[in-house]
Amino acid sequence: MFIKKFIQSFAAVILVIGISGVAVAEAGQGSQSSATHSVTITVPQVLKFSGETSSINLAFPDSIAGSETNVQSVNYSVKTNNLLKQNGVIQAKLDSPFDSIDFKASPGGYVKTGGNASLVAANSGYVTVSTESVNLYNKQTDEGTGKIVEGNFPISYKALALSDLAPSNTSRNLVISITAN
Repeated sequence: MFIKKFIQSFAAVILVIGISGVAVAEAGQGSQSSATHSVTITVPQVLKFSGETSSINLAFPDSIAGSETNVQSVNYSVKTNNLLKQNGVIQAKLDSPFDSIDFKASPGGYVKTGGNASLVAANSGYVTVSTESVNLYNKQTDEGTGKIVEGNFPISYKALALSDLAPSNTSRNLVISITAN
């Protein structure tokens, strides 16, 4: 009888150990908790454009028709990451016309410092700037999407007397703008 009770006790102990071992294994495999997150990453639209000076000062050497002023160049910098427009990206216009004077602009060479597109001069030489927007630069895709432009360029300015001029000191507002789309 002793042996029978011993075997039953031993079997009960093994059964308890076996059951608790299974229970621990199941609890270890099934014990998991997690958290789910929505991840949002925002890339802002970048559109930066600036010129190195706020005033352009031109002077005629005399007052006769056909005279030209000195030339003044202004350096501009541009950085944008969503340039969709192809033509007329950089434009110029005056708020009101000069009397008997053609105000002229000549787009210089673009220097690319980054991005996957460039700006190319829309005209070679000087073009007359009036109260209607005149196109100075277009976009050229260099690779990929061609939406990212980062670089510098000069624009040279001068004026031409269309007739003999009376002495004066006249100012107008020149707007150079970038249009991304």
